[in-house]
Order: sequence, then structure tokens, then C-alpha cells
Amino acid sequence: MTAINSIAEIRKRLRVREHPLDILTPAQIAVQLIDAGYSPHTAANAAEIAWSVAATLRTGRSVPPMWGT
Repeated sequence: MTAINSIAEIRKRLRVREHPLDILTPAQIAVQLIDAGYSPHTAANAAEIAWSVAATLRTGRSVPPMWGT
């Protein structure tokens, strides 16, 4: 899979049932939050939580954050 460089690129890749949180890693989400002006610490925490919530909703089972991985 090639690198994803923009939200427009993500939207092009999405299928009907996919969401950006389903295809982005927590690190990719954090970079986008940092680019939006959030501190690296806040961005990393928010990205982990967002990814965990999306995975939990998708699978129906609790998926804990992958802190630091």
C-alpha cells in the first residue's frame, strides 16, 4: 500500500462501508492532528482513542488503545 498524503486521497480510496479511521494507523491520524495545530502529545492520545473507538465499533468487541506501538 502506498502512503496516503491527503484527505482527498483517502476519500478516493474509500468504499461505501469504510471510514478513514478504518484505513489509517494511529500514527497517520496523529500527524494529521499535529498538522491541524494540536500538540504532539494531545494528537497522539486523541489518535489512539479515535482508532480504538472505531475498531471497537467495527468489531463489536472492546479494542484497547495501542499506547506507544
